[in-house]
Amino acid sequence: MRKSDFQSIAAKNRTVLNIMGALIQSRNVLVLGHKNSDEDCIASMVAISLLVKKLNRNVSILLTEQIHERFLYLLNICRYNAINIIPDCSGIINEIDTICVVDTPKPTMLQSCQGAEKLLHSSAVKVIEFDHHLAADSAYIAPQETALVATASSTCELIGYLALKIRCLRDLFEGIDVDDIFSRNFVLAVLTGIVGDSKMGKFIKNHRERWFYELFSSWFSRLLSEKTHRTSSNLSSMEEIFKEITRLSKLEERCFKFFMQHKQNAKCISYIILDRSQTSPLPKDTDMDLFVSTARSVTDALAEMSGCLGMVAYYDPPEVSDLIQFRIRRSHSFEGFDLREILTAADIDNGGGHEGAIGFRIPASRIPDIQEFCRKLLEIIDDLLASPSRTPREKS
Repeated sequence: MRKSDFQSIAAKNRTVLNIMGALIQSRNVLVLGHKNSDEDCIASMVAISLLVKKLNRNVSILLTEQIHERFLYLLNICRYNAINIIPDCSGIINEIDTICVVDTPKPTMLQSCQGAEKLLHSSAVKVIEFDHHLAADSAYIAPQETALVATASSTCELIGYLALKIRCLRDLFEGIDVDDIFSRNFVLAVLTGIVGDSKMGKFIKNHRERWFYELFSSWFSRLLSEKTHRTSSNLSSMEEIFKEITRLSKLEERCFKFFMQHKQNAKCISYIILDRSQTSPLPKDTDMDLFVSTARSVTDALAEMSGCLGMVAYYDPPEVSDLIQFRIRRSHSFEGFDLREILTAADIDNGGGHEGAIGFRIPASRIPDIQEFCRKLLEIIDDLLASPSRTPREKS
């Protein structure tokens, strides 16, 4: 079933109560995120794990992929709080009674393993979900009654919302100091996801989301400042967090420059198309995770350069898949155009995202000429932008 926002505050509150009840009954929790984890995904895994740990439950995070060095401070938080980080479920499969899935639009994007797949389909295991992706091809992983899926700046914002609800309903958590939930590490994790996914609020999609973003970011930012020692070198503000998570390594800088060598411009979009020979093999010393991470950064940069849209298209190496990957991002100064319209107009079914950013993938066998395919795609985008009902506007 396609993910959708709650129809009322009452419905959202019922789901929150269901999640609280599931967490109270849990003993051993496994946390899952999506493949090629980004800032919000990793921060969400850490944030919900800290929350579960504060409820005196055992918790493990499944990470089957290597995490970028700029997220090491989040992994160090896990180690400091005795949160297990595991590459597979073989050692704990018989202990897990609850799974928390975060920031994952649909099941096929889940970072998983054989043991986790078995647990997800077990009637004895409760599944809880937190996500802010409501795209056309999205799908619930958890039952709807335990799925906190809603419009938000980030999945971390939803986890912060749950924490606030727990504090308001402290009577349900007898013997637990719910105020202690808002530790510096929890606040740091939540803020990482909020500022990382929205790029410090640049990619907020509507006024309602802007209101919630400013409410949560300002409150959590104040908490972080209060809980950080002034003489410490630790991160103590939203600005410092954003600087840290956008810091490029030398390999990323090299990969970024590789992408930018192929930059092209059309009417309303700056774009890069890499053919098969340019991504197979990958540039020297570049692994796939780094390549995908850099592709995200490049798409953001192209959008800002054009002042409208940015797009990156590239082939997966044959050892990874037979797909061609596409990412499109809207400039933060350009609104009033929902990028998901492109998926519908181009009849693309394997993709998703939100108003300001989409990604999709198409088997290479269906695209004999990537340049010609992208030329037609750009024509579709031009037609959409020219439509009076979808005329985008620049932010004042």
